[in-house]
Amino acid sequence: MKEKTIFQVTTNKWVKEPLLIAKTGMLTGEIENYRNHVWREGIHYKRVSSQGNPNDRGYFYNTEEIDRFFDNTKAA
Repeated sequence: MKEKTIFQVTTNKWVKEPLLIAKTGMLTGEIENYRNHVWREGIHYKRVSSQGNPNDRGYFYNTEEIDRFFDNTKAA
C-alpha cells in the first residue's frame, strides 16, 4: 500500500479561493455571492495581478476579516 503524505497548512491572512474553500467549506458560488453583494473590496477581498496587468487579476481573500464578518453575523 502506498503511503500518503499529509500536509498541515496554516493559512495566511490573504489567500486565493481554493484555500478559502478549504478553510471555510464555502462553495465557489457562495464566495462569489458574498463578494458581489456583501463583502467590501479592500477589506474582505481584493483583486491583484502578479504581472501588473489590470485586465488579468485574480481575487485574494482576507481570512481574518471574513472570520470577523461571520462572527458578527446573526444566524438566519
